[in-house]
Amino acid sequence: MTMIDHEDQLRTLFAGCRIGSREFLPLYFKAMKTTGTPVGDWKIYRRALRAFFLAQYFQRSLAVEGAFAECGIYYGFSAYMLRTLMEGAQATPKAFHLIDSFEGLSPPGKGDRLVIDGTPQENTILPGHFKVDLERVYARFSGLENVYWHKGWIPEVLKELPEQSWAFVHIDVDLYEPTKTALEYFLPRMSPGGIIVNDDFASPDFPGAGRAWHEILEPKGLPYIALDSGQAIYIHETS
Repeated sequence: MTMIDHEDQLRTLFAGCRIGSREFLPLYFKAMKTTGTPVGDWKIYRRALRAFFLAQYFQRSLAVEGAFAECGIYYGFSAYMLRTLMEGAQATPKAFHLIDSFEGLSPPGKGDRLVIDGTPQENTILPGHFKVDLERVYARFSGLENVYWHKGWIPEVLKELPEQSWAFVHIDVDLYEPTKTALEYFLPRMSPGGIIVNDDFASPDFPGAGRAWHEILEPKGLPYIALDSGQAIYIHETS
């Protein structure tokens, strides 16, 4: 059986795509290679599509006042890609705060249960999944200016953050409670035009992330969009 050349397929799909003045695919491939981020065959194209959308919204946020944050770092792929986009775009890159337990997932709760025909199912999410070595991830950002690390569990770790406004927040923590708490923390601190991207809004494996998004934004009347990639986007527009 002939093996599929996934890079060739990606070059076809994203030919000519740019993030500002940068070609997307070289940026994407460099971030994947530098961080050594693993990706299964089933997720190769969704990973690239999510990265493209994430980078486009991040590029838009570079003109917004405030700092940048990512909750959920894993191998550092998206953080590395986004931080690379800052180079050349700003004389002095804005503060970029990287937040993760580096102990993998916390134990799932009731909000993470998949519900089928009205019946909650048993959780199959394993605590500790996605655990990575902080030092290995940290080394990939060595020498980069204004990158700040926050190791710990949400919500406690959020207390370490400086009290300031935020231009861009990427939430990729999979589970209900940390997603909900991150939204509660960042929403009132977003700058006008600031953007929040939720990576797991429509993930079949992690229904809690989308559930938290619904529960926090919709009662407040805050409009957002859901993308075919499974992401959700909120832009804090001025009134």
